[in-house]
Amino acid sequence: MLPLCIRCKGKGLCGKPCPILNRMNEHKKEIMKIKNEFAGSSVAPFIGYHGYPKVNLGILAPAQLSTDAWMLDAPSYWYSAGYDIEKIINARSMLINSRDTSSVILPKGRLVDIAQEIAMSSAPVDADFFLKKSPRPSISLDIRAPPIGAPAQLEKVELSSEPKIPRAIDYVVNDDLSACGAVQELYKRELDVNQIIKIISVGLLGMKKRLVPTRWSITAVDDMVSKDLVGRIKDYPKISSFELFSNEYLGNHFEILLMPSEWKFEVIEGKMPGSCWNPAGNETYIYSDWERHFGRKDYASEVTGAYYSARLGVCEHLCRRKKQAAVLILREVKPEYMVPCGVWVIREAVRNAFSKKPEIFNSLDESLNRAFSRITLPKKSIFRVSLIMREFKLQKKLTDF
Repeated sequence: MLPLCIRCKGKGLCGKPCPILNRMNEHKKEIMKIKNEFAGSSVAPFIGYHGYPKVNLGILAPAQLSTDAWMLDAPSYWYSAGYDIEKIINARSMLINSRDTSSVILPKGRLVDIAQEIAMSSAPVDADFFLKKSPRPSISLDIRAPPIGAPAQLEKVELSSEPKIPRAIDYVVNDDLSACGAVQELYKRELDVNQIIKIISVGLLGMKKRLVPTRWSITAVDDMVSKDLVGRIKDYPKISSFELFSNEYLGNHFEILLMPSEWKFEVIEGKMPGSCWNPAGNETYIYSDWERHFGRKDYASEVTGAYYSARLGVCEHLCRRKKQAAVLILREVKPEYMVPCGVWVIREAVRNAFSKKPEIFNSLDESLNRAFSRITLPKKSIFRVSLIMREFKLQKKLTDF
């Protein structure tokens, strides 16, 4: 089911003040002043997925030149600066998505070249945009990507400043690596995940270079990087006790339990009534996806992209400590999360949970009791769907025997 905000589009179906309309209206007059051209600082390419393999290739830029434009496409910064939903919508509604259609296979042309330069640049690139029609004030929501501002049909675009391309990016892009190998190499060179997503989306990586829709690129990068980290984690010693971490952001509450066992991973999500994922329900929806020690081959179709974003956050923590653990993540989505903002919310919330000291327990029951004291998810439903809890309890019984 689509989140209510995606279906509502400002009709007031939830009965709450609409943060989308509130913020969009602030920029409506500015956007409506634009006729057929504007100058702006480009922050990112955006590749759509409708009509695949012929998709919209867009460049996101505010209708002004600004040295602070980078803040409009900076998930890690949004988290550290404590952005709320309205502030995120405000930032993203300033962006105009100047776009044209392109084939994902063997993409070529001036627009593709410019999108690639913007993706590789470490700072916003100033550009002049010439449009076929004036932009339409609106904002688009996506379950994986951050919100996207007003669309505009692009005639042509010309750069007015030089892209600042780091040597590490230039080296990897021009090396003969697979897409997966290139993504992992860029991550090892400490490139921000958000920029790696941009680079793979514009067809710069791999043997068969092609455009990759942004929402697919996000999950692909989270998956490729975390898989590489899991390979290292399996060689590390196991933790010695149960460690419980907790965090909350934008109405998403996380309880993250690390258990003294070989690597396993599970995410259980509960979408509460009134949240954007469960707008009209009377009960909390429970979903889960998991992997045993040797990973999973199929897509996490229940938790979807959030699964891979959460796994990356956990793997980064375990690799820093050089430790191995079985991991259970409980995510409670509250009514406060009324607008989907993208899976970066999950990635950053999980990452930052580990900046706090864990609560230490000697047993699974003790740690779960503490976790459930902070959330309202029904215990019976969680125990019914959790593979890791069942297997851990069975393992304990066999050991006791």
